[in-house]
Amino acid sequence: MTLPAHALEPQEVIANLTRAQADARAGKKENAYDRLRWLLFTDTDHPTHSLTYQKALAKLRDGKPLTFGAAAALVPSTNLARASSQSYFYTDSDTYYLGDSDKDHSGFGLNLTLSTSAARAYQPGREISIGVDLGGNLYSDRDLSSAFLRLRVGHEWYDTGATYALSLFHDMAQYSEHDGDPSLDWTAFGLSLSAARKLASGDTLRGTFTASDRSSDEAYYAYRDGLTTALSASVTHPLSRRSQITVQGTLEQADLTRESLSYRSIKLGARYGRTTASGLSWELGAAATLRSYDDTFTALSYAREDQVNEVSLGLSHAKLKLRDTSPMLSCTLRDHGSNVALYDYHAVDCALSFRRDF
Repeated sequence: MTLPAHALEPQEVIANLTRAQADARAGKKENAYDRLRWLLFTDTDHPTHSLTYQKALAKLRDGKPLTFGAAAALVPSTNLARASSQSYFYTDSDTYYLGDSDKDHSGFGLNLTLSTSAARAYQPGREISIGVDLGGNLYSDRDLSSAFLRLRVGHEWYDTGATYALSLFHDMAQYSEHDGDPSLDWTAFGLSLSAARKLASGDTLRGTFTASDRSSDEAYYAYRDGLTTALSASVTHPLSRRSQITVQGTLEQADLTRESLSYRSIKLGARYGRTTASGLSWELGAAATLRSYDDTFTALSYAREDQVNEVSLGLSHAKLKLRDTSPMLSCTLRDHGSNVALYDYHAVDCALSFRRDF
């Protein structure tokens, strides 16, 4: 459900409350819950409404503590396996042929995720939850296919114009096996912190911090193991009642067993989004990432450096429904430049996504 980011007029508050009540009576409690959460966050001009929203949210959650979700995405790509755009890899000792750079590397995939959560509002504006996510990624290139499982426990605080969340998780990934080859399977433990604030100016400030420590099941791939952390911040500014712009920055750091794979990166991006009167929502974005690796790359006399430029477009329509679900189409044009030929590639990745919560 996509809702506007502008300040609310009194009649909008009443209209959204009416729709939330109608959804709750019709058994669409998740829709009602999402709308009330949006009202609590957005209706900053009426702080006296806060406790009313929080109590209504607690009642909805206590009446339906168990929720389910299903998501699917068709994901075609012009370069599914991230094949290099270079034909040769020149090292200090030899030259290696990587293949025809003009060869067609396109492919497609299907991503499926099932999730369930049990949540309890132990007081208005405070929730604890546990959940499980189970999914699979199936690709035309079987070597890329995988399955994953996430176990999570979280705590969330929500008030007028503010939301804070803490989550601890345990991830497990399993890949297609080949006789005689070491398993690519891995596990990870991590945490996520997030915060969102509605500012007096009408802007929305968001921040997230994640940390994940990964361990490979096979000692052969232990050089990939280690801690990855990321800190992200964004500000969304409403330009009108139907449009907004978001500016975002991310700092990421990976400290892995093999220092030549450890890196530091910075990503800056901006997105413009608009919803038309007919119900069409679209978003155009651009981002650039600079990534520097810590140590000399194998067979080279210098460290790897990447520069990634991306342009993305997302589309959805409120009146286009599939069993109460609005599909979303998104595409990203990616130019992944690198001073190591193995990682220099171009790709156009698209996704037709569906999600249903119930």
